Formats: sequence, C-alpha cells, structure tokens
Amino acid sequence: MGLTRKRWPRPRIAAWRGVWWLSLVFGLMVAAPASAAAVTGYPQVSAPAAPARAGDLKLQSCAYHSKADGKDYAADCGQLAVPENRHEARGRLIALPLIRIRATGAHPAQPIFTFQGGPGASNIIKFAIDGLIARHDIVMVGYRGVDSSVKLDCPEVSDHIAAAKGPLMGAQSLASIRAGAGLCAARLRRQGVDLAGYSMPETIDDQELARHAFGYGPIDLLGGSYGTRLELIYMWRYPASLNRVVMIGANPPGHFVWSPQLTDAKLARYAALCAGDRSCRARTPDLMASLRAVSAHMPTRWLGLPIDPDRVRFFSFFMLHESIDPKTAPLPLSGPAAIDLWLDAANGDASGMALLSAISHPVLPHLINTWGEFLAMGAGDYARLTPDQVAALAPKDPIIGAPSRLFWELARDWPVNPDDGAYAAMQPSDVETLVIGGTLDFTTPIETVRSELMAPLSHGRLVSLEEFGHTASFWGSQPAPRERLLQTFFDEGRVDSSLYVRQPPVFQVSNGFGVWARRLLIVAAAAVAIAAAVWLAIVRFRRRRRPFSRRAA
Repeated sequence: MGLTRKRWPRPRIAAWRGVWWLSLVFGLMVAAPASAAAVTGYPQVSAPAAPARAGDLKLQSCAYHSKADGKDYAADCGQLAVPENRHEARGRLIALPLIRIRATGAHPAQPIFTFQGGPGASNIIKFAIDGLIARHDIVMVGYRGVDSSVKLDCPEVSDHIAAAKGPLMGAQSLASIRAGAGLCAARLRRQGVDLAGYSMPETIDDQELARHAFGYGPIDLLGGSYGTRLELIYMWRYPASLNRVVMIGANPPGHFVWSPQLTDAKLARYAALCAGDRSCRARTPDLMASLRAVSAHMPTRWLGLPIDPDRVRFFSFFMLHESIDPKTAPLPLSGPAAIDLWLDAANGDASGMALLSAISHPVLPHLINTWGEFLAMGAGDYARLTPDQVAALAPKDPIIGAPSRLFWELARDWPVNPDDGAYAAMQPSDVETLVIGGTLDFTTPIETVRSELMAPLSHGRLVSLEEFGHTASFWGSQPAPRERLLQTFFDEGRVDSSLYVRQPPVFQVSNGFGVWARRLLIVAAAAVAIAAAVWLAIVRFRRRRRPFSRRAA
C-alpha cells in the first residue's frame, strides 16, 4: 500500500499585525508598580447597609503613598454614605471612598479638597503634595459613578467603538459607536441604577457633605481640567463654604465641546515657535503650510499598512494637549511629538502616522476609563448644541480639527440629566480664585479662559504660563516656581509667579512615532526570519524521515 504524502501547510505569517500589537504593548507600558507599603488608591467600598443614613462617615487610619513625592503620609481612609439621587426622597444610598492626608505641621490652615480631570477618571491625585501638606490637610473624595459603590462602566461603548468599520468619522463608524451608549444606559437602568442622580451638581453635593462630615469650616479647592468645572459649580452653589480656589486648565460651561476652528488656529502658535527654532526651521520653512499640505493629501498607506486619516487627526489632537511628554508614558505623547510625525509625513515618511493609526484601534475603546460617567457628566454640553454648531464640529477641510463629533454622537443616546441645565452658563462669583493656563493648551485654551471665564470672577486672577500645555505640563515641570505659586496663594492670598521662566517646546523628538515604527518593523522582520528558519528546519527534518517512513510502510 502506498502512502499519501501529506502536504505541510505554508505558514501564514502576519508580520505587520505583529508590529502593531507589539507597539500596543510598548504604548501601554507604565512606570514601576505601586509601593506595597501604603495605599496609592481608594479603598474598596460597598453599598451602605441599613440603618445607614446620608452623611455617615467611616474612617480608619492608613498611610498614603505619594508616587510623585516618593513618600508615605499619615492619612485616614474610609467611606461616606450619600444619596444616589437627592431629588428622590426614597432613593437608595451609595458609598463614596475618601482619603484625608493629614497636615504635617502643628497649626494647619484650611484643608484642600482636590478635583481631578476627566470626566470618566478617578478623583485620585497624581501630583506632588509635599509643598502643601505642611499646612493643609489634603482631602480626596471619590467621584460618584467612577469611584463609588455604583460604577457606570459601559463595556457596550468600548465594544461598539472596537467594532466600528471604515473611517473613524464616517457615517457607518459613527452609527456603530452611537449605539453602544444607548445600550449601556438601558442596561444600567435595568440593574436599578438611577441615572438621574449622576450629575455635576450631585457630585458637588457629595463634596459638601464630606466637608460637613469631617467637621471642617471653609475649605480650599485645587482642581484641573474637568475638575475646574466642578469647582465653578461649588463656588456658585456653596460660596460660604469656600476660602480660596485654584483652577489649572480651566473649563468654562459648554467647553467639553472643542472647537475645530480654534484647534487649528492654535497651531499658528506652534508655527511661530517652529520658525524661531533651528531644528524645526530646518525641516520646514512654513509649518502651517506643511501641515495643510499633509492634511489635504493625507497618506493612506505605509508599506502596505492602512492609515486612517480620521484616527491620525483624532489622536494628534490629544497629543497636542501637552507641551512636554508625560513622564509615565514610554511613547511620546506631546504636541512636539505630534508636529514631528506630521513633518515626517510632509517629507515622505508616513511611518509615524501608520503606527498612530494602528495603535488607535485597541486604545480608543478604552480611551476613557469609565464611559458611563463621562457621558453622565458631559452629555449636557453636547445636548445644548444647535444644528449649526453640530455642523461646525466637522469642518470640510480641517488641519487637525477636534474630536467633539465622535463624543457628540455618543452623547445623543445618553439620557439628558435634569440637572444638566442648572449651570450651563457662567455665573458671577466673589470667591478668591487663581486661574492658571498655558499658552499651548489645546484642551482648555487660554483664549477661552480670558474671554469667558475671568470677567464673572470678581476676585479672580489669571496666570498665563508661556508655552505650557495642559495640566501635566503644569505638574511635570518647574517644581520650585509651582510650589511658590501655590503656597503663597493658599497661605497668604498672594499671586507670586516670579520664578517661572518661559518654557519653549523641544522640537527635536529623538524617540518619536516614526522611530518606534521603524524599530517595530525591525522586530517584525526578525520575527519573520525566525519563523521562516523554523519552518525550513521542520521541512528538512520531515524530508530526512521520509525514506524510513516508506520502508516501515
């Protein structure tokens, strides 16, 4: 009997797919793990059991480890019972985690309540506190919907973003993305979540309840980005409860919606800085002209790999938030890095854009930690847009534009909260307020801060930091001037920004997206070579064994 020779299958080596999954691994790597000696995040909380009442506070001593300072601080950790919906007399209670880091000095001044950015992110501080803790308790109260016993997680949103087909801002993709929000809201309601209770005013009422529970008099506030919107509502809602307020990257009402026109206009500042920088000027005589040319003829492939122009623009916008690289990010995630990959494309190298486009597929579904809370807090700004304003979110020929169209689509199927209109416009306040903004901040442009926010603040003062970006740029550079500015304001009510120096962006990006793309190409080529060598070795081994197999037959 003759043997039928079995054909050995040829290997299907998805080399390019490996490139981009490897890039994701590099892109999502983070800094060293947290210290095990002390808490670095909130304690776990559970729903309050009967006969608990709103305002019940449970505390125990703990130690809080500040990664930014590299120190452990004596603290109190616990949970606070709050109503899920204060408009419902018979509504249930939920629990919020909280941490109070105790002042190290003998005679502390007013405590400082912190408000982190978002929405959709935890209210846990990541910045250095050593310069403030000597005279102030630092208090973090978890955000409802993110840190609370009820979390507005929305895997439906992530799944629908991941499943979107075609260009990111195309009709088919946006329709898929939009459907996820409605499905999540319906499921949360079936599970008994009262979505009407998840709003910014309710979040501020939580903070005020915590102030009462701790027995504090007037307090200070320190917030950034989305946290500044919460601070504004606190100022309008409970002015007698506040002493001084610091806002970093301030966000006035309505500005969860970014303006594509202002985004593109702010690139002109980078163009002026590029013209004065030798390395950048050597790559282009006119940065704005180069950016427009790339945008008008965006590459769609690099070495056969697809590039989605919508995704490149979307993530370029988020890179432009900061003028320096966040220290915990292995990949360059700053404005200069965005400029670098666009200039590479202008000079015929689209590798950085290909990598950015590829990374966006696994990253975008998880861009926001808690999509439900993001929508609960931000949907009001999008719901108030007029048809003309919606049309303006997708201009015909943007350079980079802004991603607000995608978020507007998501918000359309999220239920409008009854509290959304209560603080939809700026209101006057006489609380002593320090507003800090960077001239290269694309997220909360200082132009908007000047034109809309400052006039209603009768005791407001603005510090404009030259060539700084958003909040990470503020916390990640010039620590001595930062400590002087915050300490003098909180302790004395003075504004002393005299130590700050101009901080021009560094256009020479030695570790940009193009560099990473070429490195990963080498890795993929090596993987292909190894796989091919293994396959050939197996084929040779089988051929050597074939005569013995025939004799045995």
